[in-house]
Amino acid sequence: MAGFFLEEIVANLQANQVTLDAIAPQSGSAYEQIIKLVQSNHGTLYDINDATLLQLH
Repeated sequence: MAGFFLEEIVANLQANQVTLDAIAPQSGSAYEQIIKLVQSNHGTLYDINDATLLQLH
């Protein structure tokens, strides 16, 4: 919705050496985009439905 293409965001993450971690569902319509962003610089995708996330501070 912001007017950026996924490839542009991935390129900017890589160029600026940003590691993106995300807390999101590991399924659904946005999953494919989120996983590409997370994997672009070896980030981690945490499943929002995982009860162990409640332990994060």
